[in-house]
Parts: sequence; structure tokens; C-alpha cells
Amino acid sequence: MAFKNKKNKYIYAAVLLLSLFFLYLNMFFWQIAYIGVLVFAVYIFCTSLYWQSVIQKFFHIKSIYFEKQILALLLSFASLVFCLSIFVSFYKSTYFIVWLCFGISFLFIFLLDLLTIENYKKIKNKKIISHIDNNSLKVFSGVWPLQIIFLSLLFCGFYLLFDSKSNEALMSPWQAINQYYPVVFFLLIFILGLLIFSNTGIKKLLIFLFSFSLLLHSYLPLSHSLPWGGDVWRLLGTEKAILSEEFVPPVLIGPEARWIEVMNIDLPEVFFVPQKFAYSHFWSANSLLSQSLHIDLVDINRWLMPILWSFFLPLMLFRLGHLIFRNWRAGVILAWVSTFLFTFQALGSLSVPVSLGFIFFMLAIIFWIQYFQEKQKRQLYFCLGLTAILLLGYTLHLVLLVILLLSVLIYKAINKIKNDHIFVAFKIGLLILLGTLIPVIELISKISIIDLNFNWMDQFKKFIGVFSGWYYATAIRSHDIVIGNIFYNHTPDYAFVSNLFNSWRYFLIPLMIIFWLLIFYGFYILVVKKYRLHNFFISAFFCLSFGAYIIGWFFMSGDRLFVRRLDHILALVFIILLLTAVFSLLKSSSHLYKNSYKHKIIVTISLLISSLFATVSYTSGPDMRVVSQNEHEAALFLNKHIQNNSINSVCVVADTWFLLALEGVSGSRIVGGGFPIDYQFGQSERVEIFNKLKNKPNKEFLAKAKEISQKNNCFLVLDSQYVKSIDKRQSIDVIIGSEAIYEENIIIWKF
Repeated sequence: MAFKNKKNKYIYAAVLLLSLFFLYLNMFFWQIAYIGVLVFAVYIFCTSLYWQSVIQKFFHIKSIYFEKQILALLLSFASLVFCLSIFVSFYKSTYFIVWLCFGISFLFIFLLDLLTIENYKKIKNKKIISHIDNNSLKVFSGVWPLQIIFLSLLFCGFYLLFDSKSNEALMSPWQAINQYYPVVFFLLIFILGLLIFSNTGIKKLLIFLFSFSLLLHSYLPLSHSLPWGGDVWRLLGTEKAILSEEFVPPVLIGPEARWIEVMNIDLPEVFFVPQKFAYSHFWSANSLLSQSLHIDLVDINRWLMPILWSFFLPLMLFRLGHLIFRNWRAGVILAWVSTFLFTFQALGSLSVPVSLGFIFFMLAIIFWIQYFQEKQKRQLYFCLGLTAILLLGYTLHLVLLVILLLSVLIYKAINKIKNDHIFVAFKIGLLILLGTLIPVIELISKISIIDLNFNWMDQFKKFIGVFSGWYYATAIRSHDIVIGNIFYNHTPDYAFVSNLFNSWRYFLIPLMIIFWLLIFYGFYILVVKKYRLHNFFISAFFCLSFGAYIIGWFFMSGDRLFVRRLDHILALVFIILLLTAVFSLLKSSSHLYKNSYKHKIIVTISLLISSLFATVSYTSGPDMRVVSQNEHEAALFLNKHIQNNSINSVCVVADTWFLLALEGVSGSRIVGGGFPIDYQFGQSERVEIFNKLKNKPNKEFLAKAKEISQKNNCFLVLDSQYVKSIDKRQSIDVIIGSEAIYEENIIIWKF
């Protein structure tokens, strides 16, 4: 238990009240970063003790491998974020409201622990795979020197990443990262595999896994001084507005509240803008941390997800693996295998809403799986509470979980059918139906449409090329491929950086064929198993996500709002099914590992191939641009300069990436340079004007910029590479009628 006696509960309550007092002083008066970090750490730790007590009462999780402690820490953070999300979604955030959320979250868990009576009845968990022989997993012995080598290589990896930091505009982190880093990564993941398949203790393996995961996900924040991607600046702009205590419309309360008519009934507009809820967790988490820790939002956006993913996701996958396979080492293997897949490698390194949403989604999944196994009524209430947290999180995860839970209810109903043939028919029909639900939702909501120009042969070739590894193995193409970036990324030539591991990629084709065979074999195992809710839940999860992915990408066109965000969901289901098949094969071929020598050779070769695959996946992306330090500094200057004018009367003719940085630093006050934006963030008129002024400056296009934007004061922003010749530079000065107001690699004129 977290508390040895009731007296301790009140002692920690006093500590929490004291931390709230110091938090108030630091937020409103001192504003010192290290005090903020210290007080925040004390608060999270103390509230996590109450969460541990509550978890124990509902689920009776043992503390053998600090699962309960880490899950409690995440619940403590999640409750804080959810509380602030309510204010951000329906009203606004202020410094007092942030501080109030700390108090509300503490009061909630304190009362929940106080009012919850411990009457847990321990129930033996059933198994999906009845037994995994530890002899098949503990292959090597006497590997303690590898632990020293692993820690040494880990240090080298961090050093190489620290030494790789760039300030330039890049298309891939591998354009900046030291060329020897992939070698270190390959050796690390291979040695970690050897340690996992040895007699090394589980606790030590988890610590190694946490540290390796942090290294893995640090390749983006350490390769550049600014956050990667374009969406981060839009999000950062909103977060700055939240820090400025502004409303993020639409809202439910306050002067910004708006109402719309639906079926002759006036309803709050906020309930019909799903993206407001989808991003609330993310906005709230970043702004809350920035205000309470007094750390700049740019740094928060660089490091939030790498830290959270490295600390929480391995533990949750470890817990999930143990629940499914009933073996602790199998849980470690599931967490380790997750580091092989590109979508997890990249998503855990980028601070975007889907990354944070996936962590909260995984938290709910873990507790639902345990409920399906133990079926205690009070656990149901706890799981429903966790599901409610997803209401103000990433919408896709809520939709998936609700559909899966409804499918479980239907499955429980059809399981009562005594006729086996009818039951099997209903079960297969339900799984097929699940595969079509997401596309149907997109069709009904008019997010996507059926592709009337569908060509069977072209789509079949695309399907094979993407999922067999053929496209990536045979050639690096000039264009980006957005489909199937799950196991690896289809790197375009402008972002491809060759190294020792990815120069020859043909081995991916037979390896992907083996992967798919194992995945479908794992699915078959779960489908034919007798009535067990967690078996059906996982097989339904596969049908729901994979069916939507195939139908959405190959039979439909349009936005594909949900479908194009399923990569990480499929990655989770794939590794579960893959290991289900592998462990089943190990069980049925136990005679193979009676020969220790042959067993070691087979495992070693498998680890080498897996490590090679993981390294190729890792170095395949992501292929996204990063704002340069020069662009960021110029955006800061221009934002400060514009503050002296009326923002509503300003337009900025510039490159898209500069405008994204400007949107971020201005707190979303200057969006798209002040030009019209379509629903897909397109600005064809602004792009045309910018290209004309960049290539052949003309007064006509200066006037056109003011006409289209309907602004009086405008700025032209060009990279110095576009005006290398003195004649071109002088011609721009003459056309504009004045010299540049800023010139530091980025040149800014006012016209």
C-alpha cells in the first residue's frame, strides 16, 4: 500500500497544502524555474501516493516492478490536465485557474481515496497463451559485461546527439545527426535484446529500457534548437494565447460565447467544433507546465513528449504485455519491440496532440483489459472514469474506444447463442462490420467520399508496394508517400540521408512478408480462442483499425480525417498480434530450444536482423522541415515591431515556414500573414504573390498583396539567398521605396 496507516495520509495532505502555498507564491511573485520544478515534483509525487492507494482498492496491482507507482504518477498528471482542459474548452485559462486546478485535483483524489472502501476480491487471471516457457526466453547467461557496454554506448549516444545540434532549416534530423550515431543505436538495441533474452532481472531491464527509450526519442529535440514540424507552431500560437489569458473561441461561458441554430434549437457552438476538444489536453498540458514550471513554451514543446513517452509508454506496454501473455519477460519484449517501428519512434519524439492522446488512451486500455479479465463491478466505474478523460482529448482515441466497448457488449450478447455455427457467423459478421465503421462515419460526416475513379490494378500495386517494403527497398522516390509509414518511413529523396544500414534495403521485402504472416497468424489464434473478452477486444481492435485503413486509403478520397491518423494504432495492434504468433510458435516448437547451442544461434541471428530493421526504420525519417533559428529570430523581431501597429491592419508576404513561426510567436494573432486561408490551410493567392516578388519584384504585386489581404501596412520577408545579387537587392529597395528594417540572413521590408 502507498500509506502504512491513516496518519500518513494526513501528513502527506499537509505537505500537499504546503506545496500549493509555495506554488502560489512562485506563480504570482517569485517566478523562479527551479522552485517551480521542485514544487511541481513534490505535488505530483504526493498526489500519486493517493492514486496508488485508489488503484490498489480497485485493481490490487502488485508493486513488484513499480507498475503501480508509475501508473499513479501518470494518473496524477492526467487529472491535472483534464481539470484545466475543462476551463480551456469552455471558458479560458488564467494563472489563478491553473493554480486552482492543482487544488481541485488534490481534493478530488484525497476524497476519492477517503471514501473508497477496500473490498477487492482477488481473482485468478485467465491466460491468452496458457504458458510461455521461460527457457525459451532466457537463452543467454553470464552477460553482465554487456550491461557495462550498454551503459557506455548509451553515454556515447547522448554525446553524439548533443554534439549534433543544428540551427539551420533542415528536411530531416539525419542531415544534422552525427554519422556514427546509427551504429551506436544498432549496437544498443542489439545488446538490449541480448539482455532481455538472458537471466538479467526484470527491474534492471526496465531501467535499461527507459534510458534507451529516452535516447531514441531525443533524436529530434537534440538535433535542433527548435521544435520539428509545422503544426507545432500553430499549436504553440494557441498556447501563447492561453498564457495571455485570452479566450480560444468558441467557448461556452464569457463574452466570446456563440450559439448556432440546430433543428430550430439554439445550441452552444463549442459542442459542434470537435477540434476544440481534440486539442484541449495538449494545449492544457503545455500551458500548465509552462505556467507552473516557468519554462518557455518552445522548450516545453521540444521535450514534453520525448520525456513522457520514454518514461510512461515502456511501462504501459510492459504492463499490457504481462496482462495479455501472463509473463513478465514477455511484457519487456513487447515494450522492446515497440522501439522497432517508425511510427512509435517518431511519434514519441514529436510534441503533437496525437502523441499525448495516445498515452492517455493506453492508460485506459490497460485498465479495461484487466477489467475484462477480472470483471469486478467497481473496476467498471474506474474504467468509465478513465474513458471520460478522453472526452477532452484526441477525438480518434475516444471514437475507437467507444466502438470497441460497444462491440464487446454485442459480443457478450451473441456469446449466449448455443448453436456454434450461428455464433461463429455472428462473430465473423461483427468483425467485418467493425472494419467498415470508421469509413462509414467519415462518409456520413462528409469528411471523405468514395473514390469514383477507383482502379483495381493500380490500387493493388500500391497496396503491395507500400506494405511489402517494395517501394522503399527498390528506390528512394522524389515524392513523399503518406500511406503505410508504420514499420518504416517512405523517405523522399530530398530528406534521405544514406548510412551504413539503409544503403541496401532489399532485406525488407522477405522480412515484411514474414511479419504479415505472423500478424495474421496471431489474429487467427485470437479469433479461434474460446470466449475471453480480452481476446475478442484485441481481434476487434485489429479489424476496426486495419479495415478502416485499407478502405480509407485505397477505396476513398478526401480528408480521411480519422484514417490518416491510424498509423500508431495499427503499430500497437501489429506488435501484439506478432508476439501472440511468436510465443505460440515457441510453445509448439519447444523441442528446438532443448539444444542450447542451436537455440542461441537462432535467437542471436533473429536479434541481429531485428536490430538492423529497427535501425533502418529509425533512420528512414521523419521527413519534415524545421524552422531555422534565423527564421525564428526574424519572426520575433517582426512580431515585436508589429505590436506597435494595429495587428488587424497588417499583412506579411513571406514563405509558409516563416509565417508558421510568426503565428507561433505572435500567439496566433497573425495567422497566414493576414491572407485568406481555406479549410486545408491553403493560401494560393499569397503563395503566388510571394513567388512573384521572390523571383521578379514588381509594384503591381505589392499593391495586389494589400488588395487581397485588405490591409494597409504590409511586410515582405525574404531569405537572403533570394537576393544575392546587388542589382536585385537595390531593385527591391527602389520598388518598395525604403530600405530593409531587418537584415540578419532574413531580410524584412515594410511597404
